Amino acid sequence: MANMSDPRVRFVIAHAEACKKALQQGEQIPQLPLELQDFPKIDLSNLDLGSVDLSDANLRGANLRRAKLNGADLTGANLSLADLTGANLRLANLRLADLRGADLRGADLRRAKLNGADLTGADLTRDKLYSANLEGADLVGADLTNADLSGTDLHYADLTSANLTDADLTGAVLRNTKLTDANLTDADLTRADLTGAIVSGSNITREQLKQATQKEGLVNDDLSRNNGGRRNPNGYVAAKIRAHTARKNGQFYSDDLD
Repeated sequence: MANMSDPRVRFVIAHAEACKKALQQGEQIPQLPLELQDFPKIDLSNLDLGSVDLSDANLRGANLRRAKLNGADLTGANLSLADLTGANLRLANLRLADLRGADLRGADLRRAKLNGADLTGADLTRDKLYSANLEGADLVGADLTNADLSGTDLHYADLTSANLTDADLTGAVLRNTKLTDANLTDADLTRADLTGAIVSGSNITREQLKQATQKEGLVNDDLSRNNGGRRNPNGYVAAKIRAHTARKNGQFYSDDLD
């Protein structure tokens, strides 16, 4: 359970209640000022924090096991090394969030927005990521064993050396996705769109390729030979930088990443 003796915990709970009240009354959800966004290693486990706005907050190493964060705004938040085991993050906004090394085993991320998020080395074993948006996300070395990625948008994502063993990628969008050295053992790629995907070094099979869709063919060589080494020909990386800068300056930027 959360450590209620920590004044930071009580503060976050009060803020979450204010956010819920504002949402119910159709008012603007309050944001925390920058000087009140520092919560490293805070214990918020098992708490109901649905719809809370913790955008840009420092939650590095936080304990969020089984926390209810459905619909929460965690845009740009630092959740590196955080424990999010079994957390409910359904419909949460995690755009540009730092989730490097985070433990997300068994988390519910259905329809969550993870555009441009950094999930390098994160553990997403058995996660529910149905219809989540992971466009441009960094998933290098991430563990997605037995994850439900059906209908997930992964175009321009980097899944280099990711473990996708037994993952369900049915109908997933993997256009221009980097799957170099990825482990796709027994992954279900039925109707997945692999147009322009980079699969060099992966163990993808001919049978999996037959199941998938490749409207314009696969890119099987090194990234440096595709688009002159640029991972994101549609300018998404530039949009990430522009959007995050705007966020830091207090500007509204959702159009940059929609």
